[in-house]
Amino acid sequence: MADLRYPRLGERVELAVREADLAGGDPDSNRLQVFPSLVLGGEEEVLELAAPLQRGRFRFPRPEAEVEVRFGRDGRWFASHARVEANLLAPPERVRVRLGPPSPFYRRAAVRWPLHLPVEVLPLPPAVQQAVRMGLSGERLRVVPRPVAGPRWQGTTVDVSVGGLFCRLRLRGRDDAAAGSGPGEAPHLVTGETYRLLLDLRAREPSRRRAGRGAGEREEAEAGAGVLDLAGRLVRVAASPQEPGLWEAAFAFLEVSLADEQAIMRRIFAEQRRLRRQGLI
Repeated sequence: MADLRYPRLGERVELAVREADLAGGDPDSNRLQVFPSLVLGGEEEVLELAAPLQRGRFRFPRPEAEVEVRFGRDGRWFASHARVEANLLAPPERVRVRLGPPSPFYRRAAVRWPLHLPVEVLPLPPAVQQAVRMGLSGERLRVVPRPVAGPRWQGTTVDVSVGGLFCRLRLRGRDDAAAGSGPGEAPHLVTGETYRLLLDLRAREPSRRRAGRGAGEREEAEAGAGVLDLAGRLVRVAASPQEPGLWEAAFAFLEVSLADEQAIMRRIFAEQRRLRRQGLI
């Protein structure tokens, strides 16, 4: 049976807050904003959570606001209704909440769909990797300088969702045999580490690039918002059985902003509409 104790120090959680209850929010909006967070202090039902961060600025909930704290346990999700007691502005910025009893929470699985899109994988500096291990993620990584120097992987996605992607990659401009990796190991790709992912939503399927654009293809191009700059943790990597020097890798996004999530879903829906028009699904 799942452990129903309250989240503990260092545990990752999600903080769900109504837009109207956030600093600078629309007072007439009931839209729920969900932020990744981390337990930084407190114990039992009174916890101090990392303050919500969006586009490089903190969005504190108003005192006494009703919020929801979500957390995973033993492969299941739980939620506690909570009340904001105080906003702590001294770094690290925190929100103190008082939680009610946890209860099971249904979390919809991310839609994964076959899409062949260009993707580039770049390393993050060691200092940022350390920050990731300490709970810095997604939106917080956007305010950290990330130089592009270092080994670069380029390839094509096999499938994409708002939660991550699976792709085939090749190390750019370097001899794999001289890269210093062991047998069966991808050079410069380490499982569990976090990388910068540049995902191009604008690309069309390779088989249709020379066919010109009809109305459906124009719709598909408009659905792609451009190149998304994401952070993803490498879940697994293995040599591709199809071609030497090609590697198959799966990444889980640390966090996807609402705008990026909507852009990915629009691109998936555009591809589904195209396939329906052709009678393929």
